[in-house]
Amino acid sequence: MMMVGSHALLLHGFDRTPRDRDLIATHEEAVRFINMVGFKTVIPSAKGTTLICRDIPKLPPANFQDGINLPYELMIAWPGSSTEAILRLADGSRLEAPLNVLYLLKMSHRYLKNSPHFEKTRRDILEMRERGAVIAHPDILKTREKE
Repeated sequence: MMMVGSHALLLHGFDRTPRDRDLIATHEEAVRFINMVGFKTVIPSAKGTTLICRDIPKLPPANFQDGINLPYELMIAWPGSSTEAILRLADGSRLEAPLNVLYLLKMSHRYLKNSPHFEKTRRDILEMRERGAVIAHPDILKTREKE
């Protein structure tokens, strides 16, 4: 399982106020995570590639609650998908995605039509480039753009 999105960018020193938590996981990891946390609501989206998970029934003590009840978006790393290839890039060595992986993900959806996040995506791409991010795996980027 690997953290991507705004929370991962926070860990890389970006200024963020996350609205959700984005994770990439195998199907088995996602099922274990959902069962462990006990979300009340799990909604499939994006043609079965993502699960939106909400409403944690038992929150930890108050000092651990800051932002914990944000929705989770679990991208499923189905065998043969670009998401699986991206998950393999982290090789289980860390929970948060490396900067180059986050950059690859941002670049893969920079041309989404009518995206309400166009400006945010553009700013993130520029800042990642300033921090030295590169596309180390153009083959995965091309596959992801097609998907």
